[in-house]
Amino acid sequence: MKAYRKLAAQWHPDQYNGNDKQKAEKMFIDIAAAKEVLTDPGMLSRILLVASSENSSLRHFDTVCWARRTSTL
Repeated sequence: MKAYRKLAAQWHPDQYNGNDKQKAEKMFIDIAAAKEVLTDPGMLSRILLVASSENSSLRHFDTVCWARRTSTL
């Protein structure tokens, strides 16, 4: 949670000091989604199950995007 808070503060669109506010907004949304995945035991177990399978192609995809797609299953 400490790392999440640090990254969320760094990339929060209202506090971002850089020129690219859209990038900050996207990063902030991705950080929040990653926190949601990592704090949800069911979602985390699904990710670990797929990642540990021999024929997994998960390493080729963004885990956060994959988790969002499978959250409705």
